[in-house]
Amino acid sequence: NWKGRLNAFYGTYDKVYSNYFASDFNPANGEVELDGYIDTTDRQTFSLSGDLIGEFDTGSFGHKLLAGGEFIRTSSDQDRFNNVFASNGDDQQFFDISNGFTLRNGVFDNGTITDTGTFTDLNDDTESTVTVFSFYLQDEIKVNDKLDLILGARFDSFDIEVVDNELGGNGTLSRTDNEVTPRLGLVYKPVEGLSLYGSYSETFAPRSGEQFSDLGGGDDALDPNTSKNFEVGLKWDIVEDIAFTLAGFRIEQSTTQVDTTNPGSLVELEAETFGIEAQLKGKVTENWYMSLGYTYLDGDQVSQNAALDGNRLRELPENAVSFWNNFQVTEKLSMGLGMIYQDESFVDNANSITLPSYVRFDASARYDFNEKYSLQVNVENLLDRDYFPSSHNDDNIGVGAPLNARFTFVGRF
Repeated sequence: NWKGRLNAFYGTYDKVYSNYFASDFNPANGEVELDGYIDTTDRQTFSLSGDLIGEFDTGSFGHKLLAGGEFIRTSSDQDRFNNVFASNGDDQQFFDISNGFTLRNGVFDNGTITDTGTFTDLNDDTESTVTVFSFYLQDEIKVNDKLDLILGARFDSFDIEVVDNELGGNGTLSRTDNEVTPRLGLVYKPVEGLSLYGSYSETFAPRSGEQFSDLGGGDDALDPNTSKNFEVGLKWDIVEDIAFTLAGFRIEQSTTQVDTTNPGSLVELEAETFGIEAQLKGKVTENWYMSLGYTYLDGDQVSQNAALDGNRLRELPENAVSFWNNFQVTEKLSMGLGMIYQDESFVDNANSITLPSYVRFDASARYDFNEKYSLQVNVENLLDRDYFPSSHNDDNIGVGAPLNARFTFVGRF
């Protein structure tokens, strides 16, 4: 009735990316300002995790107990160099928009050649060490044949130290966050094939973000961002091979920031997101699998700026639809076709710039040579449409990948 698992992992990563992007626009002169940087990260990560799972009864109650822990140690060395244009010795320069909308290897659409500069201006040079200890305990309690309760909690100790090499020892910042996050759940099965559930959980995100490259700007003195998640829903097995799921959820996010009107004090800002998700999936026929999903999202921000208070959260489309079909053409060949639709959303907190809605079609094919070997190809953006799925800020908007394919060969030994 008891089993244990132990996992050890070590990874080393060497990442580099460079980027030119539009940082400003002057409509009066028809000019776009370009900026650029190159970023490198050298990272080593070691993690050790284990858990113990036991099933037992206490009186009339059944228990499935999960207890475990995790240790993570990550060391990172990162730097960033800004671009320097030879014509003005700066990392930013205005260009006439009539040159075109694409700059590749120093050449615009119309053939105009420009000096793209060199990455020689050091902007950041930091080293960071992150140590995480986590412990968790969860009990899934079977009250009777129709009712299950889930009670759990997780403790995380997140410690980070960042050294700014440009400032030497005076540039060392550190912070330790100890958080306990609960998880509560209930599953009720009134009839065979129907489950109703409700859940509550909490999460937190340290101020360093996932890059671990900076704690400056007062972030070393601020508590983590926190999130409370409420969800209710159902799962219904309509027939043997077709299931319907429906969920309604609310996410309450909280972040502490320096008061822009009084830098000597702090304010707590909050945002609420309400959503509904529905999905219908299963085998329509023996050779046809289908999945249809719909998501509705609504979210408001709370801001120190009265003009922004109550605005819709950025990058939050109101409606999104996904549809996927997989056809078993022969015993060895299967093919898939689907689409993704996303409503328009706002780029900025002021709700003044809009990401347009889009539809993207995808496809796939898989061939099983035998039980051990198979080849699969996934094609994204089948119609090669331009679309904009995300944004970093007002002037830096993400462009969806053009028509592309990924081939995967799988072997089992």
